[in-house]
Amino acid sequence: MRFIATDLINNKLSYNNGENMRKSIFILIGIILLISNASAISWSGYDWTLKSGIKGPGSNYWNPNNAYVDSDGKLHLEINYTDGHWNCVELDSVKNFKYGKYTWIVSSQSLNLDKNVVLGLFTYTDDNHEIDIESGQWGDSSSDHLHFTCQPDQTVTFVSPTSSYVNATDVTYTFDWQPTYIHYTATASDGKTIANWYCTDTKNIPKVKAKAMINLWLQHGVPPSNGKPVEVIISSFHASPGKHKIPHRPVILHF
Repeated sequence: MRFIATDLINNKLSYNNGENMRKSIFILIGIILLISNASAISWSGYDWTLKSGIKGPGSNYWNPNNAYVDSDGKLHLEINYTDGHWNCVELDSVKNFKYGKYTWIVSSQSLNLDKNVVLGLFTYTDDNHEIDIESGQWGDSSSDHLHFTCQPDQTVTFVSPTSSYVNATDVTYTFDWQPTYIHYTATASDGKTIANWYCTDTKNIPKVKAKAMINLWLQHGVPPSNGKPVEVIISSFHASPGKHKIPHRPVILHF
């Protein structure tokens, strides 16, 4: 009788332990799904992960909740002050890309951001394999707003603080990444060219696959000089893969 009772108790304990284990697994799965949903987004036909924690650039706080897609399919990026610190935002494509044309249409004003704010539209593998379009003044209100860069050391700048384009909306930013050149452009909503540059330094042009990325962040983690939150709205992103030869001679326009 004693053995039967012991067996029953052991079986009951084993059952309870099994139930507890199953409940724990379900709770863990729920937490993982919650984190996953908070750190991922689908937009403009692509899947993106969202940065979190304290990381570079700028040693900033990154909050996945600072990006959302509205009912019109536009992506909203925000810098705001919550939980005792300023929060930035970054999206990284799940897909890897290589040669082809990359296009972002930014519907909000993007060439007059606070001097401490940077908007990045770029591809990235590492710091030596990076193609950047960046809007920002790097803490200096007298500097140009728009930067085209092929890392690690090829950069040109456009759009001075007195440019007629500083308040432009619906600007189309592109770069065409090819094995022998990268063609960067910024085009106003009326079709006029704001900036145009060919990088033909084949030593620096990346030859490896990269993530497409978008970020809105603070230079050196310094808050906006006016102390106000920042929002940038992007209508769309599109990547058109393909190789082709340079269409015409390099041109640089300065405004």
